[in-house]
Amino acid sequence: MFTINFFYFLKGYVIIKGSGKSVYELINRCSMHGIRIFNVTGGETVKFTVSRKDFFELARLARESHTRIK
Repeated sequence: MFTINFFYFLKGYVIIKGSGKSVYELINRCSMHGIRIFNVTGGETVKFTVSRKDFFELARLARESHTRIK
């Protein structure tokens, strides 16, 4: 687990806060498109981490699923 987290630290990562009715749909779409998500915490707003290179693809998927991300 340490080596995976260290790898993401070297490559760069983004912490995302998602909100909206279809935030879990966004997570499912990310899985279908091969975007690796880790450190997911749920609730009314979902917080998760993605790699820096996957962020722009995630932003496109968030627009399609009408989910707000910060």
